[in-house]
Amino acid sequence: MSSTIATTTNANPFEYPGMTLLCREPANSGPSGSGRYVCLVKASTADNYVMYKSTDGPTNWSSMTTIVRTNVVDVGAIFMDKYEWLFWVYRTNESSQDRIYIRRINAITGVSSSEVLLDSPGNGGVAGAVYQGMDIKTHYHTNGWHYIAVAVGYASSGNQGVKMLGAQIDPSGNIIAANYTFSGTTKWLFSGTAGRVTPSLDLEADSNGYDGWPNLWVAYGRTHLHMGKIPWTGGGWTGSSGDVTLASNIGNVDYVTARWDGSYFYVAIPDPVNTSKVVVYRRNRGNSSTKVIRTPDHTNGVVKNCVLSYKPQPSNDFRIWAVGTTNATLYAIDYAFGTDSFGAWTSTAHTMMGTNVDNYGAKRSTDGDSRWGLYYATSGAPNTLTYEPVAVATNPATPTWTNPVSGAPGDVNAALVLSWTFFDIDPADTQGYYAVSRQIGAGALNYWRSSDSTWQTTEQQNASATSSLTLASGWAAGTDANYTFKVKVWDVGSMASGYSSGMVVVPSVKVNPTITSPTAAQVIGTSSVTCTWTVAEETKFRIRLNITAGALVYDSGWVTSTALTYTIPYSLVNATSYTITLDTANLEGLPSSDVTVQFSTSFTPPSTPTLAVAANSAAGAVTVAITNPAGAPSVQSQDLFRRVVGDTSAGIRIGATLSPGVTVQDWKAVHGVNYEYQVLATSTTGSTATSTWTS
Repeated sequence: MSSTIATTTNANPFEYPGMTLLCREPANSGPSGSGRYVCLVKASTADNYVMYKSTDGPTNWSSMTTIVRTNVVDVGAIFMDKYEWLFWVYRTNESSQDRIYIRRINAITGVSSSEVLLDSPGNGGVAGAVYQGMDIKTHYHTNGWHYIAVAVGYASSGNQGVKMLGAQIDPSGNIIAANYTFSGTTKWLFSGTAGRVTPSLDLEADSNGYDGWPNLWVAYGRTHLHMGKIPWTGGGWTGSSGDVTLASNIGNVDYVTARWDGSYFYVAIPDPVNTSKVVVYRRNRGNSSTKVIRTPDHTNGVVKNCVLSYKPQPSNDFRIWAVGTTNATLYAIDYAFGTDSFGAWTSTAHTMMGTNVDNYGAKRSTDGDSRWGLYYATSGAPNTLTYEPVAVATNPATPTWTNPVSGAPGDVNAALVLSWTFFDIDPADTQGYYAVSRQIGAGALNYWRSSDSTWQTTEQQNASATSSLTLASGWAAGTDANYTFKVKVWDVGSMASGYSSGMVVVPSVKVNPTITSPTAAQVIGTSSVTCTWTVAEETKFRIRLNITAGALVYDSGWVTSTALTYTIPYSLVNATSYTITLDTANLEGLPSSDVTVQFSTSFTPPSTPTLAVAANSAAGAVTVAITNPAGAPSVQSQDLFRRVVGDTSAGIRIGATLSPGVTVQDWKAVHGVNYEYQVLATSTTGSTATSTWTS
């Protein structure tokens, strides 16, 4: 559905389709992730340049910021990066100079930086004698710097072509005019008459136009069509000494449209030989070969102007809009890469305004919103500026499984939940249908029919917006061969994906263990417990210990073992109820049901030991004599700890598994430091007693 961007009394608000005056931020990028649209408009008020924005589709547009600047004679181009920054390059005519400026604008707040001058050659008082037409791209590098590339149409001494200018933004946000961003060859010229040369610049990025390797591709020309590839060096770009001539004697072309689609560089102009056609030059990534593609004859005679936009990878399809000489109606035509063929020219029903009926342009691609994005101006009082999205029929991506994990066992006596992803590059598109195939071992394919929950021999298209399917318990027998499932989806417009890769489920039956020790309600007279069990099949086990009706105090995690006994490494508390939970896995790795047993503890701790501590100055040590009072249970071993007086920590263990009644010489005690000592006594039943700290 078309939306009005703004109105203006400016006679040529969108002049030159090759200029980028409307762009879209990638979806889900930047802090807001809005996928906002921005359009640059020369307002009715003299010297006012308005950035309009939309964040809802776009359906509604509003003014983001107005920049007042006198003496602008070339409105230039805009570019919006992934980080919600908008860049504008433009030309003024001041003091007999063609001046090239850039600005950076916050795409959320509309706050603009001060303008930065990139170059100002003398033009002898004739605006555009040196510079006419320009394009801009930016690259944010991992070193925290923004690198800005500007291609400007250039004329000098009977030659014309393109010149590269640069700027940089440091990590603090300062914009620096930095033409040294380009090294090697920075301009390419050929003999030609004076006039406008509007270069078209793009990054060798992924099909979204942002991510990937930031080599530059540039196309330019007026009487001849040229292009070049400018490699990225890691901290700028460097040009080679030569460029590529795509076509000669093309007439006086005011602009070209060039786009990198993720695989190829496309350049489109009215065909100078077959004048009722548009000719597209497709250059490969290696910059070594060119394919020439011509449209069918335009419905309205000789082509006056055109613009190109593309579909994201892996499509390589594109659309061309063009106006002929018979009338001012704009037509469109689509190219299919797979068949190397065009459809038919179709009228947009829009009448272009301006002397050259060229007040229109197109969003660079359908990336992010799956829409061709046409913007155009129609005459009126004032002139209306319109954005028209055109939905692109796109197939959903091949789904991937999210549950269960392929190769995992599935309990045939429980429901089996199969779930998958649905993705379409059109964010507004949703799943309309699905098909699920099943193959048992090397058997025949069958297809799920949701209406009666049966498997059929032919593909079944099931209506559902839910990306999951639940098979009821009994979906297989435990003796069956492995099941392989595949899924295919359709969007609401019945565009289909391919089938997913196979997801394997191993039919299995749970094998539950039996705990033999401790027994239910058993009272244990020790501070440790060993769990034993029997089970028919086991590849791994897991044991958890809880205080009954309380917190988990130990979890072994899954232990790959066939052992049927396990001593839990946890010191039990006296007079406390505990629950052991045991799980085992069968030969196919299917976990059993939880098996539990509850027990309690009741044990008598040993008598509390006492300490006698004395300094042995002659030996340079502290003597610690431990006394263990008589009483059951008897002490089996004890540990001795030391800390500095005044310290509240647990101390340092200086003796482990000491015999009862032992005397210890602490040789590491430091002269002049006051120490205190504590003993932890462990009985033959595992119960413990702790002495007081003694200094």
